[in-house]
Amino acid sequence: MNKKTSKMKYTDQELNEQLEFISNIQDELIQGFRYKQNRSLDYYAIAGLKRKGFEFKTPLEFSDFIKERCKCVDYASVKKRFYSVDGVPFLLHRYKTELITDPTITGDPYTVVANFGSFKFL
Repeated sequence: MNKKTSKMKYTDQELNEQLEFISNIQDELIQGFRYKQNRSLDYYAIAGLKRKGFEFKTPLEFSDFIKERCKCVDYASVKKRFYSVDGVPFLLHRYKTELITDPTITGDPYTVVANFGSFKFL
């Protein structure tokens, strides 16, 4: 490699392999974020419903209850969702999502921290 032109040259196959590798990592990160957000929403929904007097013995019972009796109204312009059971609000989700990559905050240059907003019981 010439020092004046220190650019490395890759074949199309090598570039495609690298792009596929990066794409797979991105997919894994996104799946992890989605899983964490869904688990967080489930936790707060169960806690909010418990405050209204509803308890669930199994995840299936909770899922069926949500499908049959709960509703979500999304106010996208202000990034807020209100969750209600039988028309009575029980949970507010302020969902402004923020990804933090600053190593001075995360403690590691390879770590990404996600803030999925906040929840408030109603």
